[in-house]
Amino acid sequence: MPDLKEYLVAGIETNFTTRLVFEIQPTEISKERAKIIATKFVEMVNEFDAPDLLFETMW
Repeated sequence: MPDLKEYLVAGIETNFTTRLVFEIQPTEISKERAKIIATKFVEMVNEFDAPDLLFETMW
């Protein structure tokens, strides 16, 4: 299974029409951890200058 960096690189290099989906589900153990993961994810997407590849949704 690819890690997030590999997933973004593959999407940027080979994908021109389909958006990537990355789902973060908070757990009962630590909702704060989900917030940290989401923040790091956004930072990485911005690092790759790839916000157009994302489909964003909030639950």
